[in-house]
Amino acid sequence: MITINVRDIELGSMKIKKFAKRFPDAVNEGMNKWGRRFAGNLKLSLNHHLWSGKTRESVRWEQKRREMIGLLWMSKSGVYLDRARPHFVSFKHKKIADWAKAYGIAYDVYKKKFVSSGIFVRPHPYIERIYQKALPKLLPTIMSEVDKARR
Repeated sequence: MITINVRDIELGSMKIKKFAKRFPDAVNEGMNKWGRRFAGNLKLSLNHHLWSGKTRESVRWEQKRREMIGLLWMSKSGVYLDRARPHFVSFKHKKIADWAKAYGIAYDVYKKKFVSSGIFVRPHPYIERIYQKALPKLLPTIMSEVDKARR
C-alpha cells in the first residue's frame, strides 16, 4: 500500500514555485560571473599586446538583468587590432614612429634615421583565443549558480 501525505505535496510545490522564481536570477548571476571573468582575461591578454591602456580600460561586461543577455564592450581600436588585414604603415604617424624608435625597428641608431619609410604590420588575434578558452566554462558557471538557487 502506498500512502501520500498531502502536506508533502504542498511542500514540494512550494519549493518548485520558489525555485521557479529564483531560476532567471541564478542564470543571470552565472552569466555575469562568467562575463566578468571573460572581460578580465581579455584585459590580461591586452596587457601583452598594447603599449596604451585606453583599449584595455574600454573592455567591460554588462549584464542585462531581465533579458538574460550579456554584452561585452570594447573600443573599436581593440577590435581593429584583433581583425585588421595585414598592411603597410608609414612612419609619418608620430606614435608609430616613436614606437619603432623605442624598439629599434627599421631605425639606424648610428645615423639616427629610419632605414625604411614604414613597416608591414599584421593583426594580433586575441579575442577568439580567449573566447574559445572561456566558452567551455559558461555552462558549469551557470549550473553552479542554479544549484545554489535550488538549495
